[in-house]
Amino acid sequence: MKYIHLAALVLGVAFVSSAGAQPSCPPGSSAPYCDRQLEPGDGLDHTLELPPLLGNDLQAPVPPVRQSEQPAPYRTAVPQGTPTWGAVAKDYSVPGVMGMGVSNNRLFQEDAAAAALIACEHNGGRECMVETTYSNRCLAIALNEKEVYQLHVDVTPDLAGRGAIQACAERGASACKVIYIGCSYPVP
Repeated sequence: MKYIHLAALVLGVAFVSSAGAQPSCPPGSSAPYCDRQLEPGDGLDHTLELPPLLGNDLQAPVPPVRQSEQPAPYRTAVPQGTPTWGAVAKDYSVPGVMGMGVSNNRLFQEDAAAAALIACEHNGGRECMVETTYSNRCLAIALNEKEVYQLHVDVTPDLAGRGAIQACAERGASACKVIYIGCSYPVP
């Protein structure tokens, strides 16, 4: 009987210790969020910065787009170069970036979409729908003075940001700012 209790204790400790393992992230990013963010001086306006996790307070004139709480962990059996996915979900009955959610670095398109839907609901959305998914690319969100947003997906963070600004300006807006850039790159 002692051996059964001892075995249960050892298995319980092993299970708990493996639950806190950190995912591995692409080079240049940090666990646990694995998002690549541009730094000031990259040519884009960074007046609004996003919290990497739901629940962080941000003092900004525009509500931030929030990401899903849990990043997809990279599995050790995943071959190098395997594509990863990102997604954006939006509740169109809510103006601006309220009711919007994003996800990055997911191994499956469906996982990226599901994570973005969860983030959308956490950000006030009730009827969230997936707006777009992308793989091995970067997504930028630009916002104008009337809180109208524009998305752009491209191969680098810089191109995504510039594309979002250009798309925003083409809609007749004068004060477009990049409020979010996130990338989903292949597994290193």
